[in-house]
Amino acid sequence: MPSESSGMVAQPTRAHPSYIVIAALRSLKESYELAVPLAFLGLLLLRKYFAVSVWKTILGALLLFGIPLGGLALIGFAHWWTHTFWIAHGALQVQYGILRRTTQHIPLRRIQAVSFEADLLERLFRVVRLRIFLAESSGLEGGEILIRALPREEAEMWAREILPASFASSSPAADPASVSPKGETLVDAGDPKGDGASQKGILSGELRGDAHGKAHRYSTSEAFVTALTSAPLLQTFLLLALIYYGELASFRDDALAELVARGILAAPPDPLALELIQLILLFFLSWIVAFIGKWIYTLRYRFFRTPEAIILEEGWISRRTKVITIERIQALEIRQNLLQLFFGFASFRIHVAGKGDVSTGTIPFLRTSHLNTLLQDLLPEFPDILADLKPLPAGARSRYWVRFSRYIVLLILFLFGLAAILYLFFHFRLAVYLFDELSRLLTVSPVSGRGILLSFLLLLLSVGMAWGELSYRFSGYRRTSQGYVMASFVFSRYRTFVPRNRVQQIHLFQNPFQRPAGLATVRLHWVGGSEKLFHLPLDDVLSWRRP
Repeated sequence: MPSESSGMVAQPTRAHPSYIVIAALRSLKESYELAVPLAFLGLLLLRKYFAVSVWKTILGALLLFGIPLGGLALIGFAHWWTHTFWIAHGALQVQYGILRRTTQHIPLRRIQAVSFEADLLERLFRVVRLRIFLAESSGLEGGEILIRALPREEAEMWAREILPASFASSSPAADPASVSPKGETLVDAGDPKGDGASQKGILSGELRGDAHGKAHRYSTSEAFVTALTSAPLLQTFLLLALIYYGELASFRDDALAELVARGILAAPPDPLALELIQLILLFFLSWIVAFIGKWIYTLRYRFFRTPEAIILEEGWISRRTKVITIERIQALEIRQNLLQLFFGFASFRIHVAGKGDVSTGTIPFLRTSHLNTLLQDLLPEFPDILADLKPLPAGARSRYWVRFSRYIVLLILFLFGLAAILYLFFHFRLAVYLFDELSRLLTVSPVSGRGILLSFLLLLLSVGMAWGELSYRFSGYRRTSQGYVMASFVFSRYRTFVPRNRVQQIHLFQNPFQRPAGLATVRLHWVGGSEKLFHLPLDDVLSWRRP
C-alpha cells in the first residue's frame, strides 16, 4: 500500500483483494453469451442425472457449477496478482496481463484529472475505481487509465500523489490552512463515506467551512427546476421512438391514440391525425422520463472547491467523483438554453485536455443572479469570464439572417429525409401521409396548393430571420488581460472563456461575402477543443494575434 508520505510511491502496489471477485464477475459478464446457455445446460444435467438424492445433488452442483466458478476465481486472482501500479521517475507505471504482459508509462504532466467511481458491488466491498484522465495527445486509446478496487482513503492518497506532483514545480506555495500536521497538502475529493459527514478527507480537508471548501448541494426545488429546464428530451424521445416504431414494439396498438382522438375531435380521426396524436403522446412520455431521470441525477449532485482543484460528485447507485485541478483547466463555458435564458438559469462546464466526457466537468444548475458570487468563490482565478462583451458590428446582422434562414431550409430537408428513413426501416407511416397530403394539394387544387406552399416558405424565411436576429443579439466578444471571451447562440447560448496561456492556435478566415464588409470568422483552439464565432471585425481579430 502507498505510504503516508508526500514522496513518490516507488514500490509496485496491488489493489484490494476484493478485486479478485470483481475481476471474476467482470469476466463472467463479458462472456455472458456463452455463460447463460451453459448455465441452463448445467441445470438440465443436474435435474436429469443428479437429482436422485440430496448428496448426489450437492455433488452434481459442485461438478457442474463449482468447477467453472473456481476457474473464474482463479482468473480473478491472476488478474489481481498481475495488475500492479507505482509512481517512479515522474511517471505513473501500470503493469497488467496474464499471458501477455503490458506496461504503461504515463508522465504525470499528461494527467489532467482523476475521478472516483463505485457501483453496487464495489460499494458493498467499500472500494472505488480510480479513473485517471489523460491529455488528448497521450496516445492511449480512450484517453484514460482505470485502477479498480482501491479503498477510498487509498484512492484519495493516490490522487494526492498524482495531481500535485504533476505541477509541483509551477504551483504556488500551499495555503497553511490546507497543510496537515504531517506536512501533507490536502486536496480533498470528498469524504470517505460519501455522505458528507467527514470534515477531514484527504482532498478537502478543513476547508468545507470557508468559501473555498463549501460543498454545494441542490435542494429538491432546485433539482426540480433543473430537470424542468434542461432534461435530455431529444435523446429520450429518439430512444423511445425507435422502440415504439421499431421491431421491439410488438406490444404496440393504437387504442390510446384513438381514445384521445375521439375525445378532442368531432369526426373520426383520419390516419394523419392519428399518427400526429401518437407522436404527441410519445413526446409527452419522453419528457416525463427525461424529467424524472434528470431530477434524480441532480438531487445527488454536489461540487466544491479546494486549494488546487474543483471536485464534482454525482450518481446514486454508481458514485462518481471527478477531481479537476485548477492548473489543468483549458477553458470555461456558461451554457443557457431558451428556457434557462427566460427563467435566469445556466449550467457551467469546465474543459480540460482530453476526449469526450474525459475532457469536461459540468455543473448542471446555477442561478444567473448568483453567478458572479459563486464563481468568485469557486474560480477566483478567472474573473474575466463575466466581463462585459462587445456587440457584433451592424454589418453582421444581415449575414446572421441569411445564415440561419439557410439552416431552416437544411433542417426541413433533413426532417423529410429522416421521416422517409424512419418509414423505410421502422414503418413510420407519418412520412407517407405528409407526402400524400402535399401531392393532393398540388394536383387537386394547384393554385391554392401553391399559395399554401408559398406562405409556408415565407413563414420559414421569417423564422430563419428571427432566429438569426436572436443569435446576433446574443453574440459578442472581448479580449481581456487574462484571455478571450466569446458568446454565441444557435439552440443555446454559449459564453466561453479561454485563458491566453491555454490558446494553442487562433484560426482566422474570410469568405468572399465577408471581405467587402471587413468581417472575419475566428476559431480559438485549446488542447482538446475549440470555439468559433462568425462575423467579427477584422481589425479587432488581427489585434488578438499580437501579444
